[in-house]
Formats: sequence, structure tokens, C-alpha cells
Amino acid sequence: AAFAGTGAVKVIIPATVEEIGADAFAYSEQLTGAVLYGDLTAIPEGMFRGCTSLTSVQIPDSVSVIGAHAFDGAALGSLDIGRSVTSIGDYAFADNASLVALNFASNSRLTQIGSHAFDGCAALSEVVLPDSLASLGSYAFYGNDSLVSVYVSASLNQMGSHAFAGCAALETVVIGDGATVIGDYAFANVGSGSDVSNNSLTSVTVPASVASIGDYAFAGSVLLTSIDLPGVEEIGSHAFADTTLLAEVKLSDAASYIGESAFEGSGVKDIDLSGVEYFDARAFYGTAITNGDFTDAIEIGNSAFYNCTSITSLNLPNAEQIYGSAFYVPSDQEGGQS
Repeated sequence: AAFAGTGAVKVIIPATVEEIGADAFAYSEQLTGAVLYGDLTAIPEGMFRGCTSLTSVQIPDSVSVIGAHAFDGAALGSLDIGRSVTSIGDYAFADNASLVALNFASNSRLTQIGSHAFDGCAALSEVVLPDSLASLGSYAFYGNDSLVSVYVSASLNQMGSHAFAGCAALETVVIGDGATVIGDYAFANVGSGSDVSNNSLTSVTVPASVASIGDYAFAGSVLLTSIDLPGVEEIGSHAFADTTLLAEVKLSDAASYIGESAFEGSGVKDIDLSGVEYFDARAFYGTAITNGDFTDAIEIGNSAFYNCTSITSLNLPNAEQIYGSAFYVPSDQEGGQS
């Protein structure tokens, strides 16, 4: 906090400086620009935290770590992350509401982005994460209302909850071939608690490398009409809940578990479930699916296919446990479909 809260308008750090302490220029609200020379290896925690007028910064190529809250609440308009940066800390660029361009070096070594790192960057319209990235923190790009397209890195094996949740304008998502997981609430628009609301998502590309889709991952994607899940083994609870136009879902033979209410409230009709072994409660509650072939099914949960009136025949040769109301169709008096 050496210069925290000062009236400085510009900062130039000379090459002789080897280390900078935490919050060095924090809350210097008149600071508009910063140039960092020399061989600094880290931008410390909170270095420019609360510098609400900071519109430009020059980060040397030597920097490998950008600390937590380093530029939290600044006013950066564009940001270039150099190839040497391996880690971006929690809240590092949070609430940079003017940030319109985020660029990663083509040969980036970035492996980790922390929680809330770009949360509240409301002007950002496109995110292309480098294929070196393995871990994306929770709420990393949460609530970025202008975000239209996202490319998720091919090395990703850990995605925190709500990574891109609350991005109401999001239309296109491409998951890089090699990524293994889509996290809880990853692309859902969320309100309080587990409530979900509409978003603009129409196109999702999921490679065969993705094995798991988290809870509520695409919940409320009311414009999504089809999705191909070529390698997915597990679909979490409410993953596609309230996707009212989602009519076609392609599963591979690898699919073995579909979670509670995974497709409840969806428009799904065309889906092959013959290879799925476990269906949790209300998995397809009230949907219009027509195919009753459950060849590999071992366990079917409570009300899993409740009021699915378009199923006209059932094939359950390997079922060991079918729970209450699994295929129950209520009468008109009970609120069922005619």
C-alpha cells in the first residue's frame, strides 16, 4: 500500500524495481495510466485495485502471475495477456465495465483463471480462451451481459460453477476438442437460488472428449433446439431443465447416467436412451419423448417419465429397480395430458 489512495495520474515503474508490494497503488482514483518496465515476474495482489480511472496498462513479458484483485474495479478498455502469464488470480479484472477486448497470446502458457476473474466485465462481447488453460474458476465471466460468443479451451479439465452464467446475450458456445468437463451452472442464466431465466443460446458444440455435464449447465436455454453429446457419460441434475425448444438430443453409447430433472420442462422428443443405465428422479418428467427402448436401464427413479404420454411401448429387459410413478400417466382429473 506504498502509494495507495494518492492523487497520482500516471505511474512508470523503472527497470530497477524487482518487487512490488500488495495494494501498492490501490484506490488511487485519479490514476489513468501505468507502465511497468523491467523483469517483474508478478503483478501483486490488489496493485491497482479500485483505480477507477485506470484505462491503460503496459505489462512486461516477464510477468507470469497476475495476483488476486490486481486490477479489480479499474477502467481498462482493452487487455493483452502475454505468453508468459500462467495464472490470473481471483477477481483480477473484475468489474472492468469498459473492457471490450480481451486477447491472449497465440502461444499462451496460461493454465489457470481464478474465481470471478472477469466477473462484471459488462462490455465484453467475445471470449476465446487459450488452449493451454486447464482450470477456470467459478463465476469467472459471470453476468457479462454483452457476451455473445465463447470458445472454451481444449485443455480444460476443471470448470468452477457459474463460469459463464448470467450472460443473457450469449448465443454461441464452442468447447475445444480435448476439454473434459462442463461445470455446474456453466451457461445458465440464474436468479436467486436455483431459479433460471431465458437466454439467447442457439448453438453449442460439444466434442467427444467431454465426459460430464454439470448441474443446471444449460438450464433455461429457451432458444436451443438441438445438441449433440458424442462422448458424455453423465448429465447432471437440471442440466437441460426448461429448455423448451430443445427437441433433439444425440447421445453416444457412453451415456450411462441422467440426473434428477435433467430434462424436465424441456421440449425433447427425439433421443435414444437405450444405452443409459441410471435415470434419476423426474429425469424426463412431462416431456414428449416417444422412444420407449431402455435396453440397458438398471434403475429408473421416481417419476422419471411421469406423464410422458407419447411413449407407447416399453422395453426394459435389464431393469432391477423401477421406483414409484416412474411411467405414471395421471388422469385428466389429476392434471394429466389428454
